Amino acid sequence: MSNVENREEYIRKLRSFIETSHTCRATHRRTIATRASRDPNWPARVEMFWLSGHPTAQRCFAWVDPISTSQTYAVLEIPPVIGAATAIQSALASRAEQPRAREAALPGSVHQNTVDQKSANERAIA
Repeated sequence: MSNVENREEYIRKLRSFIETSHTCRATHRRTIATRASRDPNWPARVEMFWLSGHPTAQRCFAWVDPISTSQTYAVLEIPPVIGAATAIQSALASRAEQPRAREAALPGSVHQNTVDQKSANERAIA
């Protein structure tokens, strides 16, 4: 499989995850390169999607965890999330502050999925 095919499959998986997690339509808009950080969990690139049919958000930022590639994140652009960097900060802060909360389906703007557990373990982090 070529890099283009791999990239297209990656975008399809993220789009599907967003549409399932947030119950709306997602259209890939672009890839955003993020600034380097000392945090190894900080992704180098984040995908931005336009949303249609979502009651409060127009955009969503999604990526696969760069260390644990079994983790997928989809963060809605709802203040204080205003861009890719704040989406990453929100996801990392939620993961660090509420490790047990990920086990329950809670309302919130950060959705995370463990690929090994598939959709049965989709979790929302407040």
